[in-house]
Amino acid sequence: MLRTIIETLKESEFSKNIIPRGVYLTTIQKFQKGQTDVEGLSEKEDREASQRIYSLLLKLAEKYLKHLEKTDPDEYSKVMDELSSLEEKEKEKHLLELGGVKSKSVLFLIDEAHRSHYSTLGAMRKASFPNCVTFGFTGTPIFKYERNTFVEFSYPDEKEYYLDVYFIEESIKDRFTLPLAYEVVKEGDVKAEGIQIRLTEKEIADFIKEYMKKRGKIEELLEAKITKKEIRDNITKAKVILLNPERIDKLAKYIVDRIEEDTENFKFKAMVVAVNRLGCVRYKRALDKHLVEKFGEEAKNWSEIVMTYNYKETDREILEYMEELRERRGSKEYSEINKEIQDEFKNKENPRILIVTDMLLTGFDAPRLRVMYLDKPLYEHRLLQTIARVNRPYEDKEYGLIVDSVGLMEHLTKTMAIYNLLADEDSEIKRDLELNLMKSIEQKFSEFELKFNSLKEELKTLKVAGEDIGIDLDAVKKALKTSEGKEEIQSKIKMLAMLYTENEEFSAKLVRIVNEMKRILRLYKALGAYTQKIVYVEDVQALAYIYYRLRSIISPKAARLGKGFWDELRSYIYERTVVEEFKEVGRTKLEPEKIDKLVSEFTEKFGEDELRRKIVNQLAGYFFYIRNFVREKTYDPVYRQIAEKIEKLRIEWILRAVSTKTFLAKLKAIEDEIEEYKSKTEGKPLEDRLKESMSYYVKQKVGKEVGFSNTKKYIKNLVSRKTKILPKQESELKTRILEDLFLASVEEKEAVKLTDELSEYIKEEMDKLWSERR
Repeated sequence: MLRTIIETLKESEFSKNIIPRGVYLTTIQKFQKGQTDVEGLSEKEDREASQRIYSLLLKLAEKYLKHLEKTDPDEYSKVMDELSSLEEKEKEKHLLELGGVKSKSVLFLIDEAHRSHYSTLGAMRKASFPNCVTFGFTGTPIFKYERNTFVEFSYPDEKEYYLDVYFIEESIKDRFTLPLAYEVVKEGDVKAEGIQIRLTEKEIADFIKEYMKKRGKIEELLEAKITKKEIRDNITKAKVILLNPERIDKLAKYIVDRIEEDTENFKFKAMVVAVNRLGCVRYKRALDKHLVEKFGEEAKNWSEIVMTYNYKETDREILEYMEELRERRGSKEYSEINKEIQDEFKNKENPRILIVTDMLLTGFDAPRLRVMYLDKPLYEHRLLQTIARVNRPYEDKEYGLIVDSVGLMEHLTKTMAIYNLLADEDSEIKRDLELNLMKSIEQKFSEFELKFNSLKEELKTLKVAGEDIGIDLDAVKKALKTSEGKEEIQSKIKMLAMLYTENEEFSAKLVRIVNEMKRILRLYKALGAYTQKIVYVEDVQALAYIYYRLRSIISPKAARLGKGFWDELRSYIYERTVVEEFKEVGRTKLEPEKIDKLVSEFTEKFGEDELRRKIVNQLAGYFFYIRNFVREKTYDPVYRQIAEKIEKLRIEWILRAVSTKTFLAKLKAIEDEIEEYKSKTEGKPLEDRLKESMSYYVKQKVGKEVGFSNTKKYIKNLVSRKTKILPKQESELKTRILEDLFLASVEEKEAVKLTDELSEYIKEEMDKLWSERR
């Protein structure tokens, strides 16, 4: 359908017999073109189907040229001369421009415009209709560098960010939505810790040693490479705190004890937002237990879960619940069961409580829903969208209630402040967006093309000892389409793997090439919905294909500790965790007359504005001097950490989270920190300088004094060798760093993370030394 519409509209440009008109509905996915996830090399849609629009634009360009040849031979000759002078990619770009629908009488109305218009699919839409008028509707625009609703939908010439704003305050005054009461609860008294993991570092270390001893060699701990993803997936706030069965049980009891009052004796309904699907199941069990204890057997039907179900599920608790759900609801599809539960929640007495984690957080309207028990970290636009589930008007409902048990109040006020500032024509946040987020995308695209073409040529002409080992990305593209030549590519990759282990100079070169590939893939992703990027989709797929295979050569998979280890460690942590009873620690009402007061620290203050105006130029010079000095040295982890502090401080000042006086004081403290660090490191031999850098960094990160005596000795040995660090030496270096960190009782998960960071830093310093010697 979409293909036919585009073809008809384009042909109407050079045929008086075609007069297109009408209103059409289409899904944005139809504009996709073989998009590749460069982080995981996974096809997101069928390649053949997704190529149709792209191929159609090229076909329509040919039709247009044939029409031009008949109606305006001079213009045709001019265009053909121009095309013949262009290189392949430039010619393809020009043909896409010729094939696009030029009519300005095409109007796009795009709902939920913040969601999906920032990648190749957005670029294809703009290539197909370059001159159309587009209106984007959203309640929560996004303003990040790679995904910016304002960049994609604002009027390009006049720099207007929006056509119209209807903000929360107006909506409440007009009674389209209700005010929100926001309550913060936590474990224990206001001044108490509330939840305490009563484990010493020694106890955790002993547990790890005992676990490894049961399975063989203690050396496995050093050999096993614990990735950031494993730590993120296994030892996180979600799994160690928010999924703790004892904590969930106590919070469920707290909810049951207050739910009559919160729902006005169940005149209204409630929603519990759990951290993940396992959390949903645990809340269901705990809530049912306490509901039945308080209200009797009838209460076992008061709660239901709405979440996604996986037929290949591996978690035991979720599997057991799925079987139970099928028994209660019959052998229906899980999607049908979810829909049935939603309908019952809206239209029947039971269920009275919905338990969710991702589903129903946006776009779910149930006016009778009054209270949300929020036990999942959510930020920015997702947080605003989620809490809006309880603000729908209903008979006798005066306001919606959020009961926050994860402490998101600060994030909510900052997010509301940003949107308030964006609605203010003169706000500084808009000027900051213009300066920092709306940089020329053409420059970024030119940078991508330059880097990509340079790397493509280097890959193609790779040689070792006169032997050709190059990889042609055009051949890789062909192989991915037809499988022709795939064996030759695989054999070259195997040759590269062999040379990497045998040839020191080539191994360094291959590492550099792989790192450059990673930068180029990230740069392509950062181009968002820039139209011209679509001519490189298949090139990027080919590059990603080679990148992930070469990366596996230079970073082979190491031993893993396995699921059993993480399960046992979490159970051990649960056993030694004490959870206090939940209590209210703060409450506020987010109604029109109080919104300004709530976000006052982020909005205009007369004296503050006067101070900012008077010193802004001098302040900018001082700030950028410090920031630029640090940015040149971000290979050093200490300076990288300082750079992050500076960026955070800049955002806080823009959002008025800190006053100008506080900003200056903090900036001066950062300057003093730089001077202190310079005094510890400058002018010293490399091994001493690296030792001081590592000690300073670890002290800042985890508060531990680490001498790094073993690491220093090994670095001194490496310096005397006068060569680059080889893979075997890198492994030994990591072992020394890890030993020094364990000797200082640094926690295992922190130690592994720090080891990776510090070894990378040492390698870069040694590489520089090696380059200087050459």
